[in-house]
Amino acid sequence: MDALKPSRLAMLVATTAGVPYMFSQNADPSTANRTAAPVADVASVDPAGSGFSGTALFPGNDVPVEGVGIQHVSQALRFDVSLPWVLGTWPRVTTGLADPQLAGYRVPLVTGTRPADVAGALTYYFNKHQQVERILFHGSTGDPAELIAFLGQTYGFQRVTVSDPGLHLYQRKEAGAVKGELRIKALGIVRQENPLNRWDLSFVMDRPSR
Repeated sequence: MDALKPSRLAMLVATTAGVPYMFSQNADPSTANRTAAPVADVASVDPAGSGFSGTALFPGNDVPVEGVGIQHVSQALRFDVSLPWVLGTWPRVTTGLADPQLAGYRVPLVTGTRPADVAGALTYYFNKHQQVERILFHGSTGDPAELIAFLGQTYGFQRVTVSDPGLHLYQRKEAGAVKGELRIKALGIVRQENPLNRWDLSFVMDRPSR
């Protein structure tokens, strides 16, 4: 796959989140029209993909969140998952996402109620060989340290210094080309009484070639 240029990254993340925004290398992605709050109850699911059990509710909301059960982000940000696993883990999957070469499947991801847990929209893009070629995620967390550590240890993401003091940027590179990015910024309003929803996350990564 080609290196992830800023314009390409913006289009991909906007498609995943369903939010019409664009951003440049140092701009802040808008969080308008997006709800990414922690859930009040979490169901369990077999990491191997045997199925999904239960639902959960956003605090103060009677609308169930489907697809809960992935209890750590490491269970979701993987390139060895299959399409049957995706369809068997989440009872609601959005298909037919626009991409000329890849088939996209978007699901809601809520990993739990700890500050380090994440909530948002996760998209797997499969190639013609039915392999995950690209993963996107847009959502929020109360504490990104655990996600940063996982991406660094598993995929080699490293901190990149940028001119925007409010942007925490981490990238994965192969042969000098950017193959993955994690962008972290504080939400527009951070409330002390809501420690689980403080940071906006935008993540995209192509399948590792090695």
